[in-house]
Amino acid sequence: MLHRHSLLIAFFLACAPAAAPTTADLSHVPILDAGGKTTNLATLARGRVTVATLWAPWCEGCRQEEPALLRLHQLSLERKDFVLVSIAIDAKAEELAKTPYPRVVDTGVFAEVGHRRVPATLVIDASGRTVYEGGALDSAALDALTKALRTN
Repeated sequence: MLHRHSLLIAFFLACAPAAAPTTADLSHVPILDAGGKTTNLATLARGRVTVATLWAPWCEGCRQEEPALLRLHQLSLERKDFVLVSIAIDAKAEELAKTPYPRVVDTGVFAEVGHRRVPATLVIDASGRTVYEGGALDSAALDALTKALRTN
């Protein structure tokens, strides 16, 4: 009987919805720019919606995501109402590869989000509230971005 209850509990936990986005305001968490200077997402966003990707240099999935990020960055340049920021863990500022969009080094965002998987995508509305938290950039992240832009 105990074994059957354990299986039921495991089944319900496996079917539970993904965790809701963090309610923390991540816009003022310090990050390091490619020059090693301290900045934050609010400074980079300048009042715009932010798509923040969390990645690591050793992450194969993160490298595979790069073409989609380049296309999203191009769209952000055309629209001008959102910004893409790539936040690296396990990296130093001088190790960041040059990209057309800002790449920064994490000094606390991952801790605030409360998970340790990469790649990860956050959509942060113009007020600094995280409205989406998920894995690699996908249609759910793009839907959250579209919704955040509509309500901006």
